[in-house]
Amino acid sequence: MGIRFILMVNKQGQTRLAQYYEWLTLEERRALEGEIVRKCLARNDQQCSFVEHRNYKIVYRRYASLFFLVGVDNDEVSFYLFNYSMLLFSAFIFDAVTRVIFMISFEHGYGWSRTMSILEEMDGWIYKLSNSWSFLMPDHYFNLIHCLNISLFSVNTVCIWQLQNELAILEFIHLLVETMDRHFGNVCELDIMFHLEKAHFMLEEMVMNGCIVETSKSNILSPIQLMDKTS
Repeated sequence: MGIRFILMVNKQGQTRLAQYYEWLTLEERRALEGEIVRKCLARNDQQCSFVEHRNYKIVYRRYASLFFLVGVDNDEVSFYLFNYSMLLFSAFIFDAVTRVIFMISFEHGYGWSRTMSILEEMDGWIYKLSNSWSFLMPDHYFNLIHCLNISLFSVNTVCIWQLQNELAILEFIHLLVETMDRHFGNVCELDIMFHLEKAHFMLEEMVMNGCIVETSKSNILSPIQLMDKTS
């Protein structure tokens, strides 16, 4: 379930922020946003926060005068289960090789920098391997593996991504709002309008290529705080 776009819309249906993780023309974006916004804003509070539209599943939530809408893949679960055994086996192999590299490096006294350089070379080899396996499983699985730089927790992280669902996307929306609240202080529509670049910076820290890669509010805000200090 990869994230394809994130929208922030006010009660009048005006888009205040739009971030896409797949290529669409401007005309396609306008048409898609208009259809989704009309469908979501017409729903009442008693209806659920999940809407299916075209080949997307829309997860939305309202905070004060802003609607946060996240579009994710509406793929069949059976397709993911078909590839899950191979993905898990590959993740275990990568994790075992990583542990062996750490053990050998520290036994020979290579140091942290030398060990990380070896892991980076291994990461490049896995990237080439993922291209040859692209016909077996979705791209975002291997994108997630080598964007994590093959950490010791690669197996756990892959499993979490595999089990992600609509409720996890709702939690992601809430985390995004909490992060903005911490930085702006009770974030509102005007904060998004006048500090649009900071809102995009937060999303770029949290999501990479449609995958959630950061959930720590401190880590998300630290680059923005550094830019504020230097400016």
